[in-house]
Amino acid sequence: MNGSNERGTRPDKGAGEELRAEKMTDGGPQGKVHKEQDSGHRRMPPKVRRGVFGGLTLKDLPKVLSDAFSRMRGALSRFEIGKKAAMIGFCVLALISVTVCTFLGYSYSGYSIRAVSQMTESSRSSYKAYRIVYSEADSFGLDAAKDLQAQFLTKTGASLNIVPDTEAVGKHEIRIGHTNRATDDYITSASTLGNDGYAVIISSGDNVDLLAFSETGANAAVKFFINSYVGAYRAGEIVFATKMNFSFASRTGEEPVSTLRESKVTLDFSEDGRFKILVLSDPDINPNTISAIENILDVKAPDLVVFCGDVSSGMTTKADLSAYLEVLSAPLESRKIPWTAIFGEQDTDGGLSADSQVEVYSSFEYCLVKKEISSGGAVSYFLPIYENGGGASSTVPVFGIWAMGQTSMLSLSGGGAASDPVLSGDRESGTDYGYVPTSHVAFFTENTRVLARESGGYLPTVVITHTPIQEFSVIAENPGPTGLSGNVGEQVSSSPINSGLFASLVEAGNVLGLYAGHDHLNSYSGRYCGIELGYSASIGFDGYGLGGTFEINNKLRGGRMIDLTLKNGEVISSSYMVYASECAPKTEEE
Repeated sequence: MNGSNERGTRPDKGAGEELRAEKMTDGGPQGKVHKEQDSGHRRMPPKVRRGVFGGLTLKDLPKVLSDAFSRMRGALSRFEIGKKAAMIGFCVLALISVTVCTFLGYSYSGYSIRAVSQMTESSRSSYKAYRIVYSEADSFGLDAAKDLQAQFLTKTGASLNIVPDTEAVGKHEIRIGHTNRATDDYITSASTLGNDGYAVIISSGDNVDLLAFSETGANAAVKFFINSYVGAYRAGEIVFATKMNFSFASRTGEEPVSTLRESKVTLDFSEDGRFKILVLSDPDINPNTISAIENILDVKAPDLVVFCGDVSSGMTTKADLSAYLEVLSAPLESRKIPWTAIFGEQDTDGGLSADSQVEVYSSFEYCLVKKEISSGGAVSYFLPIYENGGGASSTVPVFGIWAMGQTSMLSLSGGGAASDPVLSGDRESGTDYGYVPTSHVAFFTENTRVLARESGGYLPTVVITHTPIQEFSVIAENPGPTGLSGNVGEQVSSSPINSGLFASLVEAGNVLGLYAGHDHLNSYSGRYCGIELGYSASIGFDGYGLGGTFEINNKLRGGRMIDLTLKNGEVISSSYMVYASECAPKTEEE
């Protein structure tokens, strides 16, 4: 609510190279292993070496280079070569060293699992030699591990060691199959994958879990992981094509992938391929507001209502919020119309956190508010929409809605933005509005890729938030090229912090529209970079308006209708403002 005052080549086997898949038993490793000669010296941990120069590894390189530099320095001194010549010699040797390092970067040198298990916890946790761990309880386990090893070698030029799960250390491991460690969260969450299902999860400890309960599932998991996530292998590090701290699952079978495909009430297109979303901003429980909502619902019959922020204000307890929502949601609950909400800057201004408010909202039968990411006082989530009769776990959505929350006012958020002198004017005037956090933008970006893979490469969506982003100004300033329609009644009150949301939407290529509220006197829309940017003017009669008489002041009260049509597998979207005055019952005089 505007306050007006608010992402190698496979090396050939060389001399000294040794590839192996060792199996650990109580009597030690079986098969070919490195064995130190008994010369009275302390025996070093066995290594798996895949290198050049008679077994030289990256670990040996510092000492070799140091000796070489010392020899060169001595030689230069004996022949009395000047300093400039010495420097040239050093530079040549340094260039050779870099070349050798780069070449060795394609080769794998990692400690065996026994050596790793003997390391301290801190050393192990920072060690970047990945290992393949298979479940001995799985009949297909070792074969799946060998398949993964071979495909990984082909893709990266690196041969990973294979060990059974009884020798797992829990750090930097690619674990395949069912590990029988029932206490692990990923096993619990994947227990319903089914016989041929699989999940690929990047988990804590820099581990990768390829969950499967059958040979078919394991083969599919390996193929998916190699094709989608394995990049180059350089200097002891595996470059995955996703952030290591981002957990997700992709699978086949009959169970939902994640909460991204869950909704308390199934949303699906009608038999004639229509779905209507009514976006209402800045409501209140003024009788005129409730009456206006009822009239719009009866006339326009939306399939979903989205309150896009500043739904409430000053809430300090869950009881207070619950009582307020009882009144506001009555027109929706009584008509059994699904509804949801996004939090704006005023929703948390009374001290009741967004996380706590989610608990209250989710208690209402037809409310779809959920929490899939929460940070900085913001809560964001995704709602799937299915084709008619869809929604079963065996289907994928044909459309989606990203509900993107925002941080609290910058003056309340802490950090540099709360005290930066450049933003002092915004703080003083109450226009230091929050923004969609970068972690939420990343949530959108990463999960957009997941959903695209599941839906065959493209899933159209819209994004709904509260405060308009800065790009809304482009529409008002370029009415002709953007095809502006609607009322431009005030300046765009966006956050002074740009978190890059719009750039992410453009790069995603599947976002049809971005809709916001906040500015009561703006009801316009237009198209920029292929995305419709549209306002929903406020519905709340207690908020500021155009001024003047009751009729004039509240002329813009209403909401934006997003009208979706599904035809031949394609979703066509259009939107328009619905005004309360147009939906009000006609009097006898009229």
